[in-house]
Amino acid sequence: LLTQFSLTFTNLYSVTSNTDKKFINKFYLFNQNKLSLRPNWVIPPSHNTPLEKRKNDTVFSVGRLEIQKNYTNLIKSLSGSEIKLDIVGKGSQENELKKLAEINNINCNFLGSVDFNKLFNLYNNYKIFVTTTLYEGNPKTILEAMANGCIVVAPNIPNINEIIESSVNGITFDPKKENLLDLVRDLLKSEDALNSISNNAYNYIKENYSLTKYVKDEFLAYKTLIKS
Repeated sequence: LLTQFSLTFTNLYSVTSNTDKKFINKFYLFNQNKLSLRPNWVIPPSHNTPLEKRKNDTVFSVGRLEIQKNYTNLIKSLSGSEIKLDIVGKGSQENELKKLAEINNINCNFLGSVDFNKLFNLYNNYKIFVTTTLYEGNPKTILEAMANGCIVVAPNIPNINEIIESSVNGITFDPKKENLLDLVRDLLKSEDALNSISNNAYNYIKENYSLTKYVKDEFLAYKTLIKS
């Protein structure tokens, strides 16, 4: 009801993904010209650490330690393997996940909450960023990882599909059909493919999710509102 009220009386209503835009267009009554797509933004670094200088035995993940992020599945997927897992984030599942990692014989390092500047630099230590999230809006951590040249491995779900073209600027997979551990192992053996995906990811974010583009679009929106 609050969303419908806002859509009825607002001059401009913005969403962060095409999936959300289609949902609102389908289920709410309003002037559709009011709806604007305004995704999240990141500031790509001027250069990234070459992949050959990054960790080859550790994958990285960032997110709240809550059910939505599905860390239970991620930890179980790496059970008993040589692949290590570093996680940035805090949440109600922290103790449960630490016990699960121990039970599944995972070398899992819980890094807790990290200052943004430190976090943004951390991405450059890893070749592969992994998420097993159940659902997302316009995931900032995926954008940050891609901006830092990480190869993002993420589930093939709405919203993420808007960002990642599999095997081009990242990897999407079906958690019900594909083995995540095998996928990560195969990636780490494919140096040429990794470099290509890494470069594509960086360029894609720079062209489509930069702060410069966001500010330009926001400024044009205000100009339009003032004229109307």
